[in-house]
Amino acid sequence: MLRSQENIALILVLIWSFINATSFTVVQLIAGDISASVQVFLRMLIAILCFIPIALFDASIKIPSFADLLKYAVTGCFFGFYLWATFAAIESTTSVNIAVIFTLNPGLAGIASWFFLRENITFSIIAGLLCGFTGTVWIILSQTSELSLLEEINHGDFIFILGSISYALFVTLLKACQFKSSGTNNSFWVILFTTIVLFCICLFDIGNLSFFNITEKVWWGLFYLATIATVVTVYILQYASPILGPVRVMAFTYLIPMQVLFINLSIGITSFDWLLLPPVIVTLLGTWLVQVNISLPETETIKESD
Repeated sequence: MLRSQENIALILVLIWSFINATSFTVVQLIAGDISASVQVFLRMLIAILCFIPIALFDASIKIPSFADLLKYAVTGCFFGFYLWATFAAIESTTSVNIAVIFTLNPGLAGIASWFFLRENITFSIIAGLLCGFTGTVWIILSQTSELSLLEEINHGDFIFILGSISYALFVTLLKACQFKSSGTNNSFWVILFTTIVLFCICLFDIGNLSFFNITEKVWWGLFYLATIATVVTVYILQYASPILGPVRVMAFTYLIPMQVLFINLSIGITSFDWLLLPPVIVTLLGTWLVQVNISLPETETIKESD
């Protein structure tokens, strides 16, 4: 039974990583039309509105205890800050820098899970994190000629580094909080508190916004980000994180640049290059090493008898 749950979680996290790959493109397409804080608030507002029909007919959505409310609030704060940081950072940095910084997430999750959950970081995990980081950055840099942009950390990069730390803490807390209720209930309350946090962030910007001036492209982008990239991914994370742990979940982010590459190949944006095969293999090896979680054999000390 446990093995079956783990396999389901692995498949779901693979889907989660692919959705993340598509959402980065959508965020970049609609960034700049309205302020970052308003965009991400509207995204979460649409997401919570999608939950209203479910809340009316699903008996599993209940008012939690005060202790659980605090857990949902803290979790929502970290998730909300990460979402805001993604939009805010991309206004002043490049997608290349964002992608490179995003590869730090598995390592950050490893630090957070060791600190909060005291999870054992084995040799396999360390080797996998190093391979995954190397292969992912290799793929990213091979697809851009903007290497000079990586020489300095600008304001947007700093924001997204903080956002990545927040996201690692969010995924870790999904396991640390040990929510006992259903996945639908957990997703609803996390998204609700995330929406409240983002409303507070954009309070000063939203008053100057004319909703009629928002283009159709932005609305469609926000709808995709709200439904698929938020509701579905939050549900997957709250299901998979307690089963796999934060490090194994976040290791799948190494696959995102590779998935973007294959998407671009399939629609003809880029052409195939055999030089990309080595970094793809290194990335897959890193992700696999984290999943198998091999420990170094313990050395036995032989005591000589007198």
